[in-house]
Amino acid sequence: MSDHQPHSEPAHEQRVRERAYLLWEAAGKPEGRDLEFWDGAQTELAEEDRAAMAPPALTAATGFAEPPAPTLAPPARTSARRQVKKPA
Repeated sequence: MSDHQPHSEPAHEQRVRERAYLLWEAAGKPEGRDLEFWDGAQTELAEEDRAAMAPPALTAATGFAEPPAPTLAPPARTSARRQVKKPA
């Protein structure tokens, strides 16, 4: 069992249910291990929640918080130059 406090919030329970299902699927859908996946989901979500609430880390060099990592890749750059047609 997990050491985390149980949550009675329906939204939290739904998050745990969805994460447990994803963990179960990733493990090949084994039978009889539902509590293992439920506890794993609760642990993962608790860690994510703690990380989201933690203050940003300071860098030694600047003393400023590091910017968050980008979530989207920058647009691809094209190497071909556009050719402009000259009027005749």
